[in-house]
Amino acid sequence: MRNILFWGALLAPLSFYSCTDDDNNGNDNILVEDIDGELSNEFYENLSWKVKARNISAVPLNLSGKEMKAVANNNLFANKVLAQLRSNDENTMFSPISLEIALAMLDNGLYSPVQKEVKTALGMQDFSMEEINAFYTKIAESLNSTTDTTSIFESQNSFWAQYGLKLRKNFVDVITDQYKASVANLDFTNPNANDTIDAWANEATHGLIPKLNLELKNTKAILANSCYFKADWAEKMLVDYPITFTDGNGNTIKEAHGISYGSERTMTYAENGSYQAVRLPYGNGTFCMDIVLPANGTSTADLLTKLDWNNLGLKDNNLVEFSMVKFKAENIHKMLNKLKDVGMPSLKRAALDKISDDLILSDIQQNTFIEVDREGTKAAAVTTALAKDGFNERLEEPKKFNVDRPFLFAIREQNTGVILFMGEVVKPENFTSPFDFFH
Repeated sequence: MRNILFWGALLAPLSFYSCTDDDNNGNDNILVEDIDGELSNEFYENLSWKVKARNISAVPLNLSGKEMKAVANNNLFANKVLAQLRSNDENTMFSPISLEIALAMLDNGLYSPVQKEVKTALGMQDFSMEEINAFYTKIAESLNSTTDTTSIFESQNSFWAQYGLKLRKNFVDVITDQYKASVANLDFTNPNANDTIDAWANEATHGLIPKLNLELKNTKAILANSCYFKADWAEKMLVDYPITFTDGNGNTIKEAHGISYGSERTMTYAENGSYQAVRLPYGNGTFCMDIVLPANGTSTADLLTKLDWNNLGLKDNNLVEFSMVKFKAENIHKMLNKLKDVGMPSLKRAALDKISDDLILSDIQQNTFIEVDREGTKAAAVTTALAKDGFNERLEEPKKFNVDRPFLFAIREQNTGVILFMGEVVKPENFTSPFDFFH
């Protein structure tokens, strides 16, 4: 079943590797010759996997104490990144897990102290690179193993290199053997190069992200991670109706599209002086969406500085009268400058000597999509790193949880709290017709 997780590595015989004179001098760390041809239609047909529908109970993701601490630290890192990306004008969503996997793969190509900088920003300074690789591989494989008929999570990794670029064998071995990345050559000078990468992203995200809009000028290599999520609510919302929503700039939207169960429900709920929170489970209960609504007078920006997603104070069996807005977000995030402000100042133009000679990091981009309605959620993300030359008790009365102002959300694996997608909603979808209920 693990093989369903990624496309799988692009396997090749031993002749896949070629030695240079340097290899003969004891340096067996160079992969010189071209890797393979471009990703052809036959490649897609052979390696494209189909997830088999399964009816299973929720399978907890079991992590060690050290790994659980890493999850908590990763989630703090995610808060910092969202604080950098958020906007009062538009809904913002990004995928922490996609970014973290991409950074982990990339870290294998960095030398100290930049490698240490990335590890520290992720809160994994006590992990060796081998432990980091094992951790993210375990997370991704375990998340996929819980797939059932109502909850799907898929992730893939890919690496493209310019024809003739000399790659370090150790790096290629790590990303293919551990991260199951497909590896191929690509002529980045060809005007159609973007089409190849877009085709991969489109298939990996089931059409949610058909184009990445990458700037490939002077690009020599691209490392990419994709994450795709589709899940039905454990209990579907039954009511569509217009509600009043106050957006991120304080404007009142009277015809926002609201969704609700139609009556109170026993839910997992929390409240304190700073926020209310509720948990909406998906499918078999493996995944959930945690919605955090700031208290009146508290902004989402202020809340992000102190919010602990692993300690929301959620408790079961609370009677809640719940409603929220239907929402959607599509974002393209340029990440390098944002990562600079969350503990990775040296990442921009960092030397990737463990990937190839004279290669520097030129950009990190994340494309995201999310749509939430009364049926459930569809979400996807593609994170690309581009390189170029360079050197949680039931109550007598139900709690009111009316999501009618900007709020935060996170889609997570329930047992460990690993965040797949997170964001801020400041603008709902407008309610267009009372007949929407029938569609």
